[in-house]
Amino acid sequence: MTVLRIIISSLCALILAISVVTFGVIFAISQTVLSPDFMISEVEEIDVHFMVADQMIQELPPEATFLIPIIEEGAADLEVWAKEQVNKLVRAVSAYLKGQQELYAVISFVEAKEYLTMRLAEIAQGPRPEGFPPVPDQHMEAFTREVIREIDEGLPDSIVIDETFLGEDTMAELRTARQVTGYAMTSLRVLPVISIAMVLLIAFMYRWRGRPIAGFTGAALLLGGVLSLATALAVRALLPDRVLPPDAPAELTAALPDFISRVSHPLLLYGIVVAVVGMALLLICFRLRPSGQ
Repeated sequence: MTVLRIIISSLCALILAISVVTFGVIFAISQTVLSPDFMISEVEEIDVHFMVADQMIQELPPEATFLIPIIEEGAADLEVWAKEQVNKLVRAVSAYLKGQQELYAVISFVEAKEYLTMRLAEIAQGPRPEGFPPVPDQHMEAFTREVIREIDEGLPDSIVIDETFLGEDTMAELRTARQVTGYAMTSLRVLPVISIAMVLLIAFMYRWRGRPIAGFTGAALLLGGVLSLATALAVRALLPDRVLPPDAPAELTAALPDFISRVSHPLLLYGIVVAVVGMALLLICFRLRPSGQ
């Protein structure tokens, strides 16, 4: 009976340790990657306005390529607008992954088009930037009106980001991520129940005697804390080189190590706290007198 009790309690402690580690990983992800506020704060650390400017350039009609220097020059002026559009997309993706709504975000180009219109009006009255077509002064006003008309026709006022826009391949990946996220959110509620059940089962096996309960529980928490710490450190060391494709924007590549460090930070703190609690319980176990003495 004693051997069976030790075996069952050891299995309960192992399940408790696995539950502790899994909960820590999912909790860290829920507080970072799945949190729109966290992701928006991370976006603010990146020069996202230059990335959005590149997207605008890709949407320009071929005959308006001379506007590229103007867009690049005005990227800093459009920083607030660009971050607002990215924030919309971040919140839409986060809500989709959590199952709160279908994927839908409207990215506006109105402000950017208004900026281009203003800059063209300024150019019509002043010096021409490098690469601008050599239009005579007397035809400049008509030329700018025609360019503005082409911008209106070639560059949409908005782009709707939905399943149709992203395509089936991308949506298949997002649907898989949504399903995994659903399991993860459910696990945040289930894992604490499993952990408590394992502690209660250990207590039942030893008839609520404090020393073995503290010993098995402390060992499980110490193991779970150490594994959580190891996971956080491994993520920081290995993940930056494995996440982004080789052709990813330089801004994202440069920001990735710090981003992963911040994502793993909650798991790091969690691991330290759990390990300390586990060590405290083990110390209590060693200080308690065995039953019958």
